[in-house]
Amino acid sequence: MKYCILILNFCFLLTGAAAQVKKFDMAEPANFIKADFMGSIYAISNGYSIYKYSAEGNRMGNFSFHKYGPVTVLDVSNPLQVVAFYKDAAKLVFLDMNMEKLNEINLANFPSLKVKTIAAADDKSGVYFIDENSSALKKINSRGDVSELNSDLPLQNIERIFSLDKNICITGQGKVILLDSFGEIIDAYSLQDVNVTDIYNGKLCGQKDGKPVILDFMAGKVEPVQLPVVDFPLDLYFVSSKNVYVVKDKKLHIY
Repeated sequence: MKYCILILNFCFLLTGAAAQVKKFDMAEPANFIKADFMGSIYAISNGYSIYKYSAEGNRMGNFSFHKYGPVTVLDVSNPLQVVAFYKDAAKLVFLDMNMEKLNEINLANFPSLKVKTIAAADDKSGVYFIDENSSALKKINSRGDVSELNSDLPLQNIERIFSLDKNICITGQGKVILLDSFGEIIDAYSLQDVNVTDIYNGKLCGQKDGKPVILDFMAGKVEPVQLPVVDFPLDLYFVSSKNVYVVKDKKLHIY
């Protein structure tokens, strides 16, 4: 049976025709891929192993710990401190730029918490998360200190959370809620039927009617993303501000 995974992380509007600039072999086939703002590429293989490559295709490091189960969220917003969230194992793992483990937080030590999804703070001060038990926005630092930021969020079914220029962005129920770093609500916006997958440069990225789009939620604009024309299925790809990264088998094609 053919099994295709489509991961859509659209980080900026790409205009004009896309020409292939390079391709390189990957260590393992990937089922998830994304890039940080410095151009480094991160690929998850079999749901467990995280590989990091330079923009030139050189392998920079990897981290794998099958005992924790699949990676639920990989946050690369700060390349100096990448955060991997393992929901099944209730673990937060902090990795350096070479994919070496810096620290680990065992969320099982906090029995009152049930972490749904996370976003690393832009200033490395910790990790924002949604506690499913209380539906509250909370923050945990690398020492394991937990603080509650907002226990009265206007959303019952929160889907994603992102860091945004020292603010916090929460999506769900067709809305985008923007909060400051202390958890105070700044404003609310419409998702305009966009299925959000990521954020870049203040804009939400995802799908609308099955097509990739960028949502500038503050301006209320939805813009289409132009993808390269290739002779194989676009099952797994990632769009950054400069390039389109497409995975086929064990090769990464960069346009």
